[in-house]
Amino acid sequence: MLAARRLLPLSLLAAACASGPQLEVPQTPAAALDMARALLDADRPADARRVLSDFGTSDFVDFQLERYKLLRALALFRTDDPWDAFVVIRDFTEDHRFSDLSAEVEELHFQIGHTLIESDGGVWIFQSDRDDGEIVLQEFVERYPTSRFAADALHDLGELALTEESWSLARRRFEEIVQFHPNSEWVALSRFRIPQTAFADLVGPAYDLDAMERTRNELRAYLQTEPENPTFRSESERMLAVVLGWIAERHLLDADFYRTLGNEPGERFHLGLLLIDYPDDPLTDVARARLAELDAAAALRGAP
Repeated sequence: MLAARRLLPLSLLAAACASGPQLEVPQTPAAALDMARALLDADRPADARRVLSDFGTSDFVDFQLERYKLLRALALFRTDDPWDAFVVIRDFTEDHRFSDLSAEVEELHFQIGHTLIESDGGVWIFQSDRDDGEIVLQEFVERYPTSRFAADALHDLGELALTEESWSLARRRFEEIVQFHPNSEWVALSRFRIPQTAFADLVGPAYDLDAMERTRNELRAYLQTEPENPTFRSESERMLAVVLGWIAERHLLDADFYRTLGNEPGERFHLGLLLIDYPDDPLTDVARARLAELDAAAALRGAP
């Protein structure tokens, strides 16, 4: 009964004949697995997919079930259905904790996510390939935190967050690479990205002074490591110059604020910080003139 029930549908047989050599009809689930493996090895994933399409998880047990999931996922992935492939292996590690195929499933999981996140594919309603890739790789780093592909996955996630201007999320991804994967090829880039994301998250001189000062300190610390990449070094120097200018401008804005309150000590304090901390900034001329003006006014008040 099983052999009769497992004949390939006529539509699939016709498609197989039209697309290449005629497929032998597998008589048992085990034969289907062997044939699918051979077809995948021969770079015929569409044929492997057709062979497996007449079977389901209920047809297999134990190691055969593990093989079926892996081979079906490979066939789907290699015929441009990466999300469907992911669905097949999504719970593999929970369902088959001690499988000999775990390493292959792990690598396929990463490859699916990487392919999706790098895709320029279309958007269906509200979900895009990149959104799917983010889901796949996020689950990957949670399931396989020590994988040899974990740093690559974090890099992909960090770069995606950059393109979406999710600065805090991007920073966290790159920090995880530096902290947990210190031997990764992505460490040098990640060390640059960390202060870069802090800089990108700044709004300008009128906003958070503490955030600007933290970013200044991070950029200085990074440059003190003498990065070998000239692009990283020059871009960090540019960002540092911008931040220093913004902080100097912020001190002048704070001095203006205290002047409106009639608070001379507060005004002097911020003008003095500008002069002491940023002596090369063009705004120091303004600060010196303002302090001279305050000194003159104080002298007049103190005159008999």
